[in-house]
Amino acid sequence: MVSMNRLPFFRQPRSQTIDRARVCVAAGAVAWSAIIFSSCAGYRAPQTVASPIVRIGLLQNQDSVAIEPQGDFFILTQTPRPRKPEKVMGVWRVSVVESYTDSLQIYRLLFAESRNSDVINRQLEELRSQGLAIERLEKGEILYAGRQRIADTRVQQLYHPTFYTSLAAAEEARQRLNLKAKVVLDQRFRTKGKLRLTSPDGAVLEAEQAIRLSGPFFRIKKITAGAGYHWQRVEDRTFRGEIEVMIDGRGKLTVVNVLPLEEYLRGVVPQEMSSTFALEALKGQAVVARTFAVYHFSQRHTDAEFDYCADVHCQAYSGMEKESPETDRAVAETRGMVLTLDGKVCLTPFSAICGGHTEEVSAIWQGEPHSHLIGRFDVPEDRVPRTLDLSQESHIAQWITTPVQVFCNVDLVSDKSVAEYSRNYFRWQERLECKELENRIRHETGVDIGTLLEIRPLRRSVSGRLIEIELIGNQNRLRVENELKIRRLLSEKTLYSSCFVVEPEGNAQAPTAFLLKGAGWGHGVGMCQIGAAVMAEQGYTLKQILAHYYPGARIQALY
Repeated sequence: MVSMNRLPFFRQPRSQTIDRARVCVAAGAVAWSAIIFSSCAGYRAPQTVASPIVRIGLLQNQDSVAIEPQGDFFILTQTPRPRKPEKVMGVWRVSVVESYTDSLQIYRLLFAESRNSDVINRQLEELRSQGLAIERLEKGEILYAGRQRIADTRVQQLYHPTFYTSLAAAEEARQRLNLKAKVVLDQRFRTKGKLRLTSPDGAVLEAEQAIRLSGPFFRIKKITAGAGYHWQRVEDRTFRGEIEVMIDGRGKLTVVNVLPLEEYLRGVVPQEMSSTFALEALKGQAVVARTFAVYHFSQRHTDAEFDYCADVHCQAYSGMEKESPETDRAVAETRGMVLTLDGKVCLTPFSAICGGHTEEVSAIWQGEPHSHLIGRFDVPEDRVPRTLDLSQESHIAQWITTPVQVFCNVDLVSDKSVAEYSRNYFRWQERLECKELENRIRHETGVDIGTLLEIRPLRRSVSGRLIEIELIGNQNRLRVENELKIRRLLSEKTLYSSCFVVEPEGNAQAPTAFLLKGAGWGHGVGMCQIGAAVMAEQGYTLKQILAHYYPGARIQALY
């Protein structure tokens, strides 16, 4: 089904009609978009438009928002008002006047999800043969550019039909019924409200539910980037496209940037990859980022009023702050290009630096296997070491502590910009004080292990990343699974990766600290950005780079 842009202005049921708000924004420039809310109902889309329209969540859960227009702009509201440009420059502020909201949090048991109907049908038949009552649901949308169908992101899911009002109750039911299911949260909001827009000279406009600002550029104040990571910061950022401020499901403010996908990519590519990298690497990043966006359209934030957030959970997006001629060229020269597998847009995760070996997707995320996301050494095919098994403890320490000849080893390349960008991440060390770690474990998990005696590796993936560890104390033991959970639990700023070995410091029986020696930055699945940069420097083409990191996938132009 096709959403009506999920705007407060268009709270219609899902239908097979084209998303009118997205079409209208794509069809023209600022002056045209100024009349969106009064004319879209009868608008007939042209046969082709620039690119699909996407919605990016910039801020959430805000009491007030400060916005500085960079030129004349229009104010669009649900209630028709005179169409005249606003010329008062300075900081405009949006705040909530009143709001009513209620929410329902229910937990469900998810058995399976897939974009493949045949797979879901087989799983449904198998589950029902076991006497289980199963409910089939669907999420996602069809993405259009004008009347052209770009991609189908709909996912079918199989649920146990019973709802639970607490996580504990759902988990207890799963264990009691001995079901191989995942407990997932289904949060539903209902909200009404009024917000106030105050100009720099004190003029006030009140509107129901949402306000959209349409102009050349807008500067948004105090955006948090990299939340929970070592680079977390708060900064002002400038955005092209339109800015929508709405009352969200919690009665607070959400800020959304509405713009064409190709314009969005101009702010993603330089935020995800240094613009000093060789052009073929930048083009690879553009294709991968575009594919990622199309594949995940309307999937990552199904309980929000936007398609993607602006941070690493989706893709890092900084608006106009880092745009450059080099990255703009990479986006333009790959316009509409995505990676496909068997004719369908495929999953394209990527990470900063794999550390010398990419990761198997199933080791990081649950779900169906993907044949193009296999773990492999970051070297040409004829140089793959056949006897090295990084899942074995006897091999991983040597791998981490000995220089290795791989694409992403920055000490082996001549480009200073590449080396300076990632020298601290190919191989790294972090020291964890036991007392601090004991307190962190207690605070984050509620488990008091007492005095921490050992961090024991239990399972490693093909890249050497830890996917299960055991924290052993003198009072209790705690097992932790999933590489990201391990990284977040052991460090307040999140470890660079879970590919590390542990060396105790002090008394071996009662250490005072643990020294972690690690490799890489990120989950390691898909393209290694530093590896791609080095490959491009060495003369590899866009096609060769993507074939190395996504074997079997092919480049295809959607529009």
